[in-house]
Amino acid sequence: MDLFIMMCILVFNIVAFVTIYKCLGNMDVRKKLIITIVGIAVIYMITTLIYSISSVNIENQEISNRIKDLITFAFVPINSIIALPFLARTYSKYKDSGLEKNQIIKRIIIISIIMIIAFVIEISYFKDIGQNIMDIANSKG
Repeated sequence: MDLFIMMCILVFNIVAFVTIYKCLGNMDVRKKLIITIVGIAVIYMITTLIYSISSVNIENQEISNRIKDLITFAFVPINSIIALPFLARTYSKYKDSGLEKNQIIKRIIIISIIMIIAFVIEISYFKDIGQNIMDIANSKG
């Protein structure tokens, strides 16, 4: 089961990476790779922060770290697929055809609102996952 979950997470990460990379359009390969990697790294940091906020009540540090690893590696590609292709396409259109500043601002505001809503939902979801795993661990121990 762990192998299946890890394989699914790996596939999600590959899909996220390729999707973001392709949305960057006609840039040179090096620049596309840098933007893609930096974008995913930022999403990783935000997802880790969200987990940290949601896990303040988990006392068992070993279980907390294992939950963090699973949640982070599962949700980084999900969050990346939600936000980064849209931002990459916006950036690519800006570079290619010169989107107007107000169009760029509107797009950034829209994706920011969507991501804030997703992050609030994730905080609640991560708390539930952590609590359920702690309950299972306590019932076995």
